[in-house]
Amino acid sequence: QCILAPPVYEIFSRVNNEGKTRVVVRETPFDSTSWDSLPIRHIKSNELLEYTLHLSDDEIYTIYLAYLEGSQLASDQYIIIDSTDANKQGESIYAVDEGKFKIYGQRMCQVTFRGYEKDKTDNSIARTMSKYSQRLKEWFSHLDEMYMGSITIVNDFNNKENEKLKAGNRVKFLGGEFYIRSVEHSWDYGGSPTISCQIIRGGIYEKGKFIRKLEEMGTTRIELKHD
Repeated sequence: QCILAPPVYEIFSRVNNEGKTRVVVRETPFDSTSWDSLPIRHIKSNELLEYTLHLSDDEIYTIYLAYLEGSQLASDQYIIIDSTDANKQGESIYAVDEGKFKIYGQRMCQVTFRGYEKDKTDNSIARTMSKYSQRLKEWFSHLDEMYMGSITIVNDFNNKENEKLKAGNRVKFLGGEFYIRSVEHSWDYGGSPTISCQIIRGGIYEKGKFIRKLEEMGTTRIELKHD
């Protein structure tokens, strides 16, 4: 976790079909192509027990800077170069969200990518840092529009779709898509077995890209409209 730290990378455990625990280490799948390839489970109203969702502006950034591990200079040196005439690339290494900046002011998101893909047409480090800073902006600039919370359903052991309810996958719910952060299975004597999921990044997606926040939230019987 010190080497591959969040928010760029994520580490979590899974139990495979043979009952063996495996550790998943990967870059967070928030690019459109990665998001669209994640397994997704549609939650229907007849299996739903309860859910809670909310918006938050606790984790909001307005300026993004991606530092590439193994670069010739330290991150603060690139910042100085970018702010002077020494940067001849014509492109800032920062990615700035102008709209959110007017609301929240300066909130820096500076993270380190341990590995990165070189641009075959332009190997300049400034251009590569700019590209990865834009990736961070696409990942996190809509967090204040994305719903998070929890959802609990009845565990139907005959439903093979439940295999998709794993950390790192998606659920489709209320007409939107959510990322599963964690999953808990529980059962009380005399009661029904349940599955509870902690979910984040909820919104309307198109081809893996977030396009707008969920509509009609708070209206009655919204669950029935999206079965």
